[in-house]
Amino acid sequence: MTDAVLPLDRAAHHALAVAVLSLPGDRLDLADYQQIQLQLDHHVHVIAAEVHDRCAARVCPDPARQRVEHAVAQVLRTTGHPAPGTLAGARNSARAVVALHTCLDHLANAPSAPHPVSGAGPDTGPEPAGDH
Repeated sequence: MTDAVLPLDRAAHHALAVAVLSLPGDRLDLADYQQIQLQLDHHVHVIAAEVHDRCAARVCPDPARQRVEHAVAQVLRTTGHPAPGTLAGARNSARAVVALHTCLDHLANAPSAPHPVSGAGPDTGPEPAGDH
């Protein structure tokens, strides 16, 4: 897991994502958009891996896990589109960062389904009557 790295990187990447999303138009050079998008795309993959690890640690079936896994799959399908090195590409990567941070927050705040207790459940009936 990347817990040791995420708190340090999250604020900087989130601030970069918000700044890109608030740009009023093409004000930067193509090379700047390329670098921003590369930076954000790398962070997207780091965060997606962290979300995946946290989902895997949750008990199935877990509604929070299912919603987050679906959201991550959608984010990863759209990362890198439209064309890299454009304002639209940088904004797409920025939206992915914000969405994945939201997924992490959702997992952190959602109660996990209780772990099944061994020997307790619908398929265990009453103890048979016998000699005690």
